[in-house]
Amino acid sequence: MLGKRVERRNLLIIGAILLVIFLYLSRFGFDPTTDDAYFKAQAAQFSIGDYLHWRYTRWTGRLLPEFVLYYIFHLPVGFFHLLNLGFGWLLAYSLLRITQQKITWPQMCLLPILLGYVNFVVLHDGFLWLTGAVNYLWAAALGAYALIPFADSYFKGELIKRGWHYLIAAALFSLINEQFIVCAFGISLTYWVLTLYHRQRIQVIPLLNSVFFAAGLLFMYLAPGNRLRIVAETKHWFPNFYDLTLWGHFRVGVSWLFTALNQNFLWLLLLIAVLATTLLGTRRLRFGFYTGYLLFIAGYLVQPGIFNNFNLINTTTMTTSISHFIFCLIPYLFWSGFLLLLLSNIMLVAAQPIFLALCCAAALLSSMIMWFSPTIYGSGNRVFAAMAILLIVVVLSLIKKLFQRYPQYQTQIYQLLLVLPVINYLSHLF
Repeated sequence: MLGKRVERRNLLIIGAILLVIFLYLSRFGFDPTTDDAYFKAQAAQFSIGDYLHWRYTRWTGRLLPEFVLYYIFHLPVGFFHLLNLGFGWLLAYSLLRITQQKITWPQMCLLPILLGYVNFVVLHDGFLWLTGAVNYLWAAALGAYALIPFADSYFKGELIKRGWHYLIAAALFSLINEQFIVCAFGISLTYWVLTLYHRQRIQVIPLLNSVFFAAGLLFMYLAPGNRLRIVAETKHWFPNFYDLTLWGHFRVGVSWLFTALNQNFLWLLLLIAVLATTLLGTRRLRFGFYTGYLLFIAGYLVQPGIFNNFNLINTTTMTTSISHFIFCLIPYLFWSGFLLLLLSNIMLVAAQPIFLALCCAAALLSSMIMWFSPTIYGSGNRVFAAMAILLIVVVLSLIKKLFQRYPQYQTQIYQLLLVLPVINYLSHLF
């Protein structure tokens, strides 16, 4: 009887949480000033077959989002929000499975909580904006679900059976977003290298999913429309992109990446620092890392014009004085020191340090892909959705260990984690 009451209470709590999230999503509807209006108009001009052929040969290989967006804007927008809610829940479930955690409603809530530590512009463009959600939220959810067999096989040594649903996810994922597919393909390659190195059993589901990732990557990057789109986007967004030297590309890309870390992920990185430092085993280590982090925060707050001025190097020529060139490098050295300190902290406390180090590397590489795109400034903040998800995997792994060490304080930990996300979400509600 008591078990039934607990189960009924949990169902009511889950229902209330889902309702709150749905109502919040409903605040962000159809936006006629964006690509929403473009996709809504296509059904009146093309049949679905002609439209997909035209887009593949003239613009993009992302056929699944194109297919969805062709139809979905002619349905009630509430249906769209229900789908986004479902994919968000799938993403939360998949990340917990990948990090080997129990599936409970408080754990499932960690994803929306942790996303609240990311700059809201990334959340809006990649998860709340309707067109952005199909291209990024759905991609993240399907990709994470398709990667579950890799995690179960490698971390648990499980034999994956009845995995047809993983194959469906991988097949759909392979047609949705090239940035996420590159990440998944890199993860699958790492999995196979480690599997062969440790002489583990080769399993069919991960193998077939890897084939889907590779095929999708080729299908997207070989799309005839890519060449035409790059010409058009170069002319519109960055006319002298291909006139840049190798140093010019590197300089633009690095300043863009560090600016994004500063603007979009500062709070999430500081959360990782707090969690990782709390998990350190000795007071001496904690004192050392806390000192390093406090020095970073002090420099960040006291001299932002020096330590956060990433654009200064873009106005500097190769013939400038050595002292001025070194001055331009100060913000990069400052932030690189912080990131290396953070990575070393993570490696010291993580149960799976190599896995988390690879997640951190993948988070950076997922954005560095944009260094080779003329839309590096035109694509907006949605391209950082992959980095957000990968960093959240790191946070989830640290929180798992924190809960294991301090099980009696789980409620208090959730309460502390909620403060900043609630402010972030509510401040953009009206």
